[in-house]
Amino acid sequence: MQRVDRAGRERYCTAPSPRSAPTSTFTTRTSIAATTLIHARLGILATTVYALLLCGCTPMQPVRNLPLTMPTLAKDSVTLDVLFVRYPADDQDFTGPVWDEIDELHFSQEARLRLTGNGIRAGILSGPLPMAIEKQISLAEKPTEKDESAPESVELDKQPRMKRRLLRLQAGRRSNILTMGETQRVPEMSLLMLGVDGQPKGRTYREVLGLFAARAFLNGDGGARIELIPELEHGIAQKRFVPGEGMFKVEFGPPHEVFTELRIAADLTQGQFLVVGAVPSRPGSLGYRFFTEEKGDVPMHKLLLIRLAQSELDDRFSEVDAGDGSKEQIKTLDVMVNTHENSPGRKR
Repeated sequence: MQRVDRAGRERYCTAPSPRSAPTSTFTTRTSIAATTLIHARLGILATTVYALLLCGCTPMQPVRNLPLTMPTLAKDSVTLDVLFVRYPADDQDFTGPVWDEIDELHFSQEARLRLTGNGIRAGILSGPLPMAIEKQISLAEKPTEKDESAPESVELDKQPRMKRRLLRLQAGRRSNILTMGETQRVPEMSLLMLGVDGQPKGRTYREVLGLFAARAFLNGDGGARIELIPELEHGIAQKRFVPGEGMFKVEFGPPHEVFTELRIAADLTQGQFLVVGAVPSRPGSLGYRFFTEEKGDVPMHKLLLIRLAQSELDDRFSEVDAGDGSKEQIKTLDVMVNTHENSPGRKR
């Protein structure tokens, strides 16, 4: 198309294309689709909020009504109830009457002499606890009365009358029971030991931690054999080789003094206690060091009580063939006779 301007010159102008006309219709359709999508999203949001509000008003079931199942232990494990009871060294109830109710003849005479010579006393307790121990436990659980007018003080070095913990052991696996240096290692300790040959020998240790290496072995009748071996961990940490399963393991830690000749092994049924304490007349011995605290004016003794609380292995009930193809459970009674039962010197 030609046009002539005022100066008489011809100019060419492009005419509008007929295909550009539907542009406005396409824009209108796009706007309608976007508006519809927005309305749909708002509708979904409103429905979700309304549903949440309804759920917030619905009363919920209390947690205490939900059925809870007790955790089960492995079939080759036991649960031990470990207690430490502290008492003054001049408490006459502990030095005499308590041990009258404890069966020390569970162990052989050779084992008793070896333990006593190194200041350790051990025995089995069946039935209720002696009154002196019950008294200490009740005093530990009873809150002390406070004087409101007196200023509040905190005794950091004061130890509780009783400590208690549950110890779960797999058969044959080791676990440590600390007896000395629980909060802080003993800087220096002189120890007098009575050897297997009956000859005394002495040694001085530094940075000492005393413990029992505890293991449990299942008997199969609902009971377990509890084994304690005293050990001393002393000195600074260093690399050492420890024998393992067909090989040596490299461990990094303080040296260990293991007293295998003082091993304590007792067969317990559920509810029985293994009681271990010190011989007060053997100062400087291993048992005296393990179970005596000499911080205050009056030394404090400790008594270790280990109760077999639960055993997961009991093969007294076994399945047999009833003859018609079904299985029937019968109870098999294994009569276990200990040599100490027939000992003429056994206490009654």
